[in-house]
Amino acid sequence: MDLVRYSKDLQIDLVALEKLVQQMPSITLAGDELQAYLNKLITYGDLFVALDGVTPNALLGFYANNVDTKVAYLSCIVVSSSLRGQGVGQQLFSKMCMIARERGMTHLQLDVVKENKNAIMFYEKNHCAIIGNGRTDEYWLMEKEL
Repeated sequence: MDLVRYSKDLQIDLVALEKLVQQMPSITLAGDELQAYLNKLITYGDLFVALDGVTPNALLGFYANNVDTKVAYLSCIVVSSSLRGQGVGQQLFSKMCMIARERGMTHLQLDVVKENKNAIMFYEKNHCAIIGNGRTDEYWLMEKEL
């Protein structure tokens, strides 16, 4: 499996990518809305995919460009159900933290659905702590010192 930075010219199975994104509880995008979301991430942030040939099995999008606050923001992470528990999410998360540190970020923040206990455990294992409510009452805001 290859971990690559997503770009518009990347040879990728877009139907499989759409199905992967739809596994995320916090994002309900498809078609043109999904493409607009991905374009925003690759224009202003970073988007990485784990590929098996042209089939995406995991995805991570983040922003590490706020030079004023030095806070990076994890926008999305999803690993296909067939690969969960095999360290793919950990690889993506570690790469994101490394890139954010290289860009001078001192903290990482993310929103996580309060009911998503597995995700919360993953982030806590990676030294993220709940610091309050997130973007709505359905989310926690978590933070990690980089």
